[in-house]
Amino acid sequence: MPPSQAALADGLSRAIGYVRARQRSDGAWSLPVRSDPRITAFTLATHAQLGRAATGQTRALERYLAATQKPDGTWEGWIGGGEALEVTAVCAMALEYATTTEGQHACQAASRWLETLPPPRIDGFWLGYLAHHGDLRWDEIPHVSLRLLSVPRWMHPNIHDFGVLRLALVAMGVIQAVAMPRPAPPVPKWRAPWLSAARAAFGGGAAALSRALRAADRLGGRGGRVEAALQWLLARQEADGSFFSSTHLTSAVLRALHEADPVRFAPEINAGFAALEGWQHAHADGRWQAFTDATIWDTALFTTLLQDHGAPEDRARIAHAQTYLLSQQIYHPGDYQARASYPAVGGWSFQHNTRMHPDVDDTVLTLGVLMRADEPDLRALRDGVDWLLSMQGRDGGWASWDRDDRGWVRRLGGGRWFLSDTACPVLTARAAGLLQRVAMGEVQGLSDLVPRAGDAARRALRFVDAAGPEGRWLCRWFTHYIYGTAYGLGALMQHGRSDDPRIADALSWFERIAQPDGGFGEAPVSLIEGHYASAPSNPFHTACVLRAFVAAGQGRHPVAHRAAQWLLQHQDAEGGWSCEMLYAAGIPGVWYTDFTSTPTYEATQALQHYSTAQDC
Repeated sequence: MPPSQAALADGLSRAIGYVRARQRSDGAWSLPVRSDPRITAFTLATHAQLGRAATGQTRALERYLAATQKPDGTWEGWIGGGEALEVTAVCAMALEYATTTEGQHACQAASRWLETLPPPRIDGFWLGYLAHHGDLRWDEIPHVSLRLLSVPRWMHPNIHDFGVLRLALVAMGVIQAVAMPRPAPPVPKWRAPWLSAARAAFGGGAAALSRALRAADRLGGRGGRVEAALQWLLARQEADGSFFSSTHLTSAVLRALHEADPVRFAPEINAGFAALEGWQHAHADGRWQAFTDATIWDTALFTTLLQDHGAPEDRARIAHAQTYLLSQQIYHPGDYQARASYPAVGGWSFQHNTRMHPDVDDTVLTLGVLMRADEPDLRALRDGVDWLLSMQGRDGGWASWDRDDRGWVRRLGGGRWFLSDTACPVLTARAAGLLQRVAMGEVQGLSDLVPRAGDAARRALRFVDAAGPEGRWLCRWFTHYIYGTAYGLGALMQHGRSDDPRIADALSWFERIAQPDGGFGEAPVSLIEGHYASAPSNPFHTACVLRAFVAAGQGRHPVAHRAAQWLLQHQDAEGGWSCEMLYAAGIPGVWYTDFTSTPTYEATQALQHYSTAQDC
């Protein structure tokens, strides 16, 4: 049974009101980015490991961790995910420094639970984290040679082979080069087996090679290599003091600067901590740490909603947002140019303070907003499209920040935390759709880009084709099969492939996995398990499926009606939608987030398209 037109119109009106009410005075939107408690724990640990005194803010972070602990002493990686060994270990280790009664009791409860379990597989992340904590010596983990920075790009491995991990690797190399021996802290009972497993994991030929590299690095020129590495790191500090606008990478580099010279680098270290504090949010039980901000993402999404809504009273809001987005275009050269097909600038990032790391998805979304301006800025559009074209991989796909990932970290056994940036069907589908609009001459003044844009769109569609052989597409960045399949199906329709049999297969699959309440949900574990894993209905996944049915011309299908009804029934009092489930991958398969603007965007746009389909 479809929702009534009155209910649909009311829901959309309330959603647009929600969007309007949250625009900032500078024209942007910026909503919180939630994730699991490890992000809060990382910040606490970094404060303590750098010898910084406890503050009201750090005590509030401790209370938040204690309040989110389950009765059995564990923490979850996501709602409904159950006790998570590695999440609990990271939180327990951070709370070993706790100064509050709540934090100390939480640490004790977690330790008792951890004592009952064997350690996980010790990979590169855990070797590094145990060394940061002081449980392992720096010479007990793989050596990172700072000579890596001087390896030419035509030799491998070089620093550009490690994608977004470049900062962490160079920071680790600095620490290993300059850190002084320190007394080992007392080791809790639960962690003794972890240390034994860590020392066993790093042995044999790998340990011998590491010793040889360490000995070679002790030879002449070490001081110069360390200084060059420090300057390389400082050149990548963002205007707000962060590194890569990321809690993880900021923490890693702050540790390196502190080990090198805490007095000399005090301004940079203090700026880094100020950036972390700027991403913290008040909570009823304390304070929690976000891993970044989502300003450009949020602004592009919500501006798109207002453009689609088309109300005359929103023209000034839209223009204000477009002006803001134009001010955030990135013309600073960066590491992203190293493997681009030609050096280009002009992209946009996820966050508002990133001048070094534009990404494909936000560039595509922002270009889509700016192409619809009353008077498009042709220079900005030309530069943005040119940057996008330069980042297309040899296989026709797009990744997030780099091009043609080499995968060296995977070859070196870095582990799941060691992120690789491979081409993604959803990013590629969105880029193809944008370039198809350019190729069709949607914006006058870009005619010289038409041939290149059309060719790139065709290559991209072939990549999307190959990525979904059975009507399933996998997206690494959003969970995982529902989202990927919805956008893969949409790409086929947008490019005139309505007779592709995979569209019917995808719709049938969606019908089979619908929840009894008419909604849809998918658990983050689906990526690890290699197949769709069901979860309770939530607005994000339900909206993705509704979008897919409407795109396929099936907006009046019973599944679409039930999904629309579910969304309207779960709209909150303020007019938006929220998810308890973490559905966006910070690191695919490891930790997940909630960009709190995204469920409202997906639900509102899906309902807008659904409403239009009912009128046809």
